[in-house]
Amino acid sequence: MIAIAGCSEPAKTPAAPQPPDRNMLLIYVEDMGVDLTVDMGQVDVSPIQTPNLDGLAKRGVHFRNAYSPVPLCNPARLATLFGLRPSTTGAFLNRHSFRENTWFDVPCLPLKFKQEGFRTLGTGKIFHKGFVDRSIWDQYQRFRSDEGVEQPEDPREGGRRYVFYGPYENGPDGSLAQTADTKQTNACIEMMKSADGPFFLAVGYHAPHSPYVYPERFGNLYDPDRDVPPLPDAEASEWKTQVPEAAWECILDLDPKITDREKGRREATVAYWRTMTSIDEEVGRLLDAVEELGLTEKTAVVFLSDHGFSNGHHDRWGKDKLYEWSARTWFTVSVPWMEAAHGQVCNRPIDHVDLYPTLMDLFGLSAPAALEGDSLRPLLEDPQAPFKPAIAMTEPDPGTEAYMVRKDRYKLIYWETGTHQLYDLVEDAGEYRNLSADPQYESVIAEHVQMLRDEGVLSEDAGP
Repeated sequence: MIAIAGCSEPAKTPAAPQPPDRNMLLIYVEDMGVDLTVDMGQVDVSPIQTPNLDGLAKRGVHFRNAYSPVPLCNPARLATLFGLRPSTTGAFLNRHSFRENTWFDVPCLPLKFKQEGFRTLGTGKIFHKGFVDRSIWDQYQRFRSDEGVEQPEDPREGGRRYVFYGPYENGPDGSLAQTADTKQTNACIEMMKSADGPFFLAVGYHAPHSPYVYPERFGNLYDPDRDVPPLPDAEASEWKTQVPEAAWECILDLDPKITDREKGRREATVAYWRTMTSIDEEVGRLLDAVEELGLTEKTAVVFLSDHGFSNGHHDRWGKDKLYEWSARTWFTVSVPWMEAAHGQVCNRPIDHVDLYPTLMDLFGLSAPAALEGDSLRPLLEDPQAPFKPAIAMTEPDPGTEAYMVRKDRYKLIYWETGTHQLYDLVEDAGEYRNLSADPQYESVIAEHVQMLRDEGVLSEDAGP
């Protein structure tokens, strides 16, 4: 048969994917670590007031031992949103952009939802600042805080940056100034109101990242002398001699004008807490809107932070190291159609690369084969179920390359230089006594090194 141009049957356009009638709300914050003073036995209950996040945890599972893939803004977010560890992608630093890589043809998390037929809505810092690909989003907005809100830029001296804090006041025209985070909540509410069909909505809040700014009305919330425990006596011990210098060095510090370091630490700590309570209010506004729009029963919510912040512990003001203050984060998953374990706390160690496969599982979507995490579904059904170890790591520069693994009570930080750190987090939650040189723990170290091999982080010939 001779084909006649223009007469052949036109190719049919594949039907658009039909997503399930469910929504995903991802709330991503910065530098919000776990209050370890409870673990360390300094207080019975954390003084930090987060009633809305507490309410979210009652409608889901709160993961008490969730770890950032790498405690630094950009690489943590890339690992989480691609489900691939930095040891696989090579993205360990803030300058690495996902636009320069294809990474095993894995689409980032919001793009995957878009490919599956969801409307993708976003606002604020989802990926690291400046790394925004608007083709991922059906609608995306970013905002700046009003004049009068932002504190002065951190001065830099000899490469060091300084932590600032304080309340913000009314704007220059007498009205109440708004932070970018407040504007982002407003935008998200409007996006949900106008969303046509199932959506993936991500909001990236700046707080509690420094500078620690908060509304004036929070100025008396938390007392630095009454509410902030003193640094443990172990801070003055010889813990630094037991670890590589790279384990505690830091380019951040308190404002140099502060001469009383302990007083400054306490004041900075309550300022940090005030920003956490401020963000909790924004989360409350979001969740109230979800309920008012009648979306609660079909909207899964995940709240997490990219990493923590040390706030003076281990003589550090920063992140980017593998101590608990920096590496452990808030992580709560609320799935209304999975109620079995609502209100429970999961103490199994997990890490953020588990988020991507979890959402694929919960929404019935096909997961890219290259994903390195595991679905958290077993723990959402039974928080005591067995699970793989949690993994984290730092940048692979000579002398600073380190990998963390935690399964149960013991946590190993494996240094390529051969000087390791092993902590018993039941007996030493503050991580001041490195057990790696004690012969009785050789088998524990060997077991944890093998975990790193099994997870593909270390080669099979890597030494203990």
